[in-house]
Amino acid sequence: MKTALTDPDAGPPLARCIHQLSHLKQGGTKWGKAPHKPVLLLTLMELIASRKITENQIRLTPDLVEGVRANFEI
Repeated sequence: MKTALTDPDAGPPLARCIHQLSHLKQGGTKWGKAPHKPVLLLTLMELIASRKITENQIRLTPDLVEGVRANFEI
C-alpha cells in the first residue's frame, strides 16, 4: 500500500515535500552524514518566507551566510 511516507507521489503536496526532504542525499564524513544540504535548504526556505529572496536566483548575501551559520548551530 502506497502512503505519503513511502511514496513521494502519493498524498498531499506537504507530505511529498516532507518525504523528499527526509530522503535527501547527503555526503558523508568520518563522523556521519554531512548536514550542509539540509541546513542550506532550511535557510533558503526561511529567506524565501521572509521575502529576502524574491528572484529565481540564489546569491551569496550576508543574510544567507548569517542564516546558514545560525541554522548550523541548531
